[in-house]
Amino acid sequence: MEDETIIEKAKEFISKNIIYIISFAIVIFLILLLLPTNKENNNKNNESILTLTLNGESNITLLKGERYVEAGYRAYDTKEGDLTSKVEIEGNV
Repeated sequence: MEDETIIEKAKEFISKNIIYIISFAIVIFLILLLLPTNKENNNKNNESILTLTLNGESNITLLKGERYVEAGYRAYDTKEGDLTSKVEIEGNV
């Protein structure tokens, strides 16, 4: 008998406050949807960002027959650090 009273009171509470319960559930769902997860944060921390910086002028003019001399570069990776000595140059200008 006591269990039936509790169930009836719960049903009555839910029926009177259903709009608030649904609104609360939607808000919680949206908050969870918008918050980043630890997995996403870990992936961002594990990503490496490579930066290749060229030395010298951004525009170079050479006369026909002049030899191009590389002004240098720097390669840096957020995980590995300075990678300049590991850069391999291929091709002709």
